[in-house]
Amino acid sequence: MSKNKKIAFACLFFILLVIGLKYYKKYNVAPEIKFKSIELTDLEGRKVNWNQIPKPIFINYFGTWCIDCRKELPALIALGKILAEEKVSIILISDESTERLQDYVSKNNIPFKVYHSISNFKDLGVVKFPTSYVLDKEGRIVYSATDVQPWTNHEVVEQIKDGIR
Repeated sequence: MSKNKKIAFACLFFILLVIGLKYYKKYNVAPEIKFKSIELTDLEGRKVNWNQIPKPIFINYFGTWCIDCRKELPALIALGKILAEEKVSIILISDESTERLQDYVSKNNIPFKVYHSISNFKDLGVVKFPTSYVLDKEGRIVYSATDVQPWTNHEVVEQIKDGIR
């Protein structure tokens, strides 16, 4: 292979690597979100104040249409029971209409608070569902994940507990 072909191949490889890393980060790394600036409403349309949500807090961004979100729901319910002694608030957030969310909550017996995000998820950088965060008592992100997670796995539970202590 000539020197020019090697240089061209190296440049092409570098470009593809950069594109691949950007794609990976966009779809597999939970975006940094300034939670205190996010506007939420409850399912009756009343504004929610972030400071009134007890912390630590587990936040799950989901869609009612999302098959993976539905698949993850039993593990989230089990995690809620595991983290009850730690007094962790678990909330679900969607940018869908409150009417649709009310219907979803009643049909699926959701035991958590479900909130409507006034901001579109794309504007927040959330493009993969589900996307989850754990915030400690001071509101700092101590754990984040995209996609379905093994929420009842001992190592995952301990990592969450260590983060909120």
